[in-house]
Amino acid sequence: MEALASTEKMLQDKVNKTSKERQQQVEAVELEAKEVLKKLFPKVSVPSNLSYGEWLHGFEKKAKECMAGTSGSEEVKVLEHKLKEADEMHTLLQLECEKYKSVLAETEGILQKLQRSVEQEENKWKVKVDESHKTIKQMQSSFTSSEQELERLRSENKDI
Repeated sequence: MEALASTEKMLQDKVNKTSKERQQQVEAVELEAKEVLKKLFPKVSVPSNLSYGEWLHGFEKKAKECMAGTSGSEEVKVLEHKLKEADEMHTLLQLECEKYKSVLAETEGILQKLQRSVEQEENKWKVKVDESHKTIKQMQSSFTSSEQELERLRSENKDI
């Protein structure tokens, strides 16, 4: 039972660690994407206290406004190209995030399978221990009756 608890704790710690690492990687990727977009559009300003999705939507809106307000088709083309690059970067980052989610789900599946296996082995050992206790009790009972029979025979032998 103690082994199962220890294994469960170890597995839960691994799941927590993997989840935490994935979250840190997602946050790092989001931060990197924000920095790239800010470099591409230094004139665009969006409050940083928003969630990433809200921030990205707001940034896109302000970048489009900035592009509409600028003069010169060359500058617009450059900004459109930068926006396209940023969008491609976002898509790549989303794919990477999905990959991490998939790996995490696979790891959790493996851990659940391992936990089931541990529980099955624990049940097998529990049955073996119960059988051993039963055998010990039977042997003790047999030993006790043999001792009693021996004492009875000794007593009869003294009488003869």
